[in-house]
Amino acid sequence: MRQYYRDLPVKLKLVAIFLAVILANLCASLFYQREDRIYIEYYKAENILGYLGGYINQYLNVILEEDSKEYTVLENHAASMETMTRVFLMCSVAVSLLAALNLSESVAGPLRELAKYSREISGGNFDIQDVAVRSRDEVGELAAAFNCDNIPS
Repeated sequence: MRQYYRDLPVKLKLVAIFLAVILANLCASLFYQREDRIYIEYYKAENILGYLGGYINQYLNVILEEDSKEYTVLENHAASMETMTRVFLMCSVAVSLLAALNLSESVAGPLRELAKYSREISGGNFDIQDVAVRSRDEVGELAAAFNCDNIPS
């Protein structure tokens, strides 16, 4: 968060200048005639305007420099968040692919084994082992039924 009172000396100088202008106007109205006072006020105002411009530029440069530092920090933070998001996305894709491969192997593996035994039986080889039943889903029921039918006649 921006600190609004971070450049206190510049602000004190601005307040001092404004107070000096008020005091100069007060003194000029007490001690000088109207024509002299106008010239003195114009001269003082011209000098004060030069001081104010310099102090305001200095103050704005300080604020701009600090804001650019804050912007750089935020920009670096956003870049690191983007990198972390990309890494998380890649890891999620990799985990999803591994889960999909594991799931497909758990379904397709027993079916491939049943297909292999079916080819052996169709080729006339009835001397095969029972198919291992690993699950109680539809594929497991099919393997159990295959083992019951695998009796030579």
